[in-house]
Amino acid sequence: MKRIIVGDTKVYISPDYGYGEQGVLRDGSIVELGGAVVQNNSNWIEVIKDDKVWGYISGDSKLLNLENCIYINQKWVDSYKSPDIKSDVVKKYNKYDEIFIAEKVESDNKSWYKIYDIFGISGYIEAETYLLSSNICKTDFALIQDSVNVYDKPDESSDKIDCLYAGHKIIITKPLKDSSGNMWFKISTESGEGYIIGTTYLEDYKTYIIKQQELDNKIKNISPIKLFFLTYSREIFALSLIFIGLILLIFGAIMKSISSTGCFLLAAGIVSWLLDLSYIELYRFIRRR
Repeated sequence: MKRIIVGDTKVYISPDYGYGEQGVLRDGSIVELGGAVVQNNSNWIEVIKDDKVWGYISGDSKLLNLENCIYINQKWVDSYKSPDIKSDVVKKYNKYDEIFIAEKVESDNKSWYKIYDIFGISGYIEAETYLLSSNICKTDFALIQDSVNVYDKPDESSDKIDCLYAGHKIIITKPLKDSSGNMWFKISTESGEGYIIGTTYLEDYKTYIIKQQELDNKIKNISPIKLFFLTYSREIFALSLIFIGLILLIFGAIMKSISSTGCFLLAAGIVSWLLDLSYIELYRFIRRR
């Protein structure tokens, strides 16, 4: 089992402090560890080197499991040498880069995470950074974007096997990256299994249901007339432009003149109407193809 060493850690020849040191594992070292050993009421862990037991470290050593990574879930984030944005930037991480959190620290009334990456490089990132746990498989999600295609492989050139719409319940069974480093989610739904791109907008399903219930309660308290205007405000605006434009054109025809204002309002109304009514349906149609 591979682990990241947190802090310089002494390696002993035998599972006993009295037998001398074999060496030191430096902070951020990624090492192969073996089994646990108990001797003289002390816990020890084997350090493996060249497929052999090279030495022993204390069972109290601080280690990070390489299987429990956290993904950066924003465009980029800077890692600093110390928990201070004025300190040197150690490394810039991009979305879906893997990191491991060692501890949470406070500095100048601000929270930070001390992190390591898969290369053992350590630094500090702001605790308000958007992160995505590798344990997301334990959570049910709701789709909160208009739609998303489901593929039979983690590749947009593979076959599309389904198209899900807003509110659909999704269970993530495995997060993974493709050869280009793009994040994908292997998912399970009522219709089967497949893959969706990692940039899909999802929300905890329980939270989504609560929000929908709150929205439904608010809608129930709105008068039908007000609800109508709130729902169809853009359509009403477009139809108003068309109506006024037609009136001006009719008036211009009666007066035997052309109303440029009427032409403009009519055209603007028609364009607004078409955009409002057609965009979502066109988008859905394209996504289904």
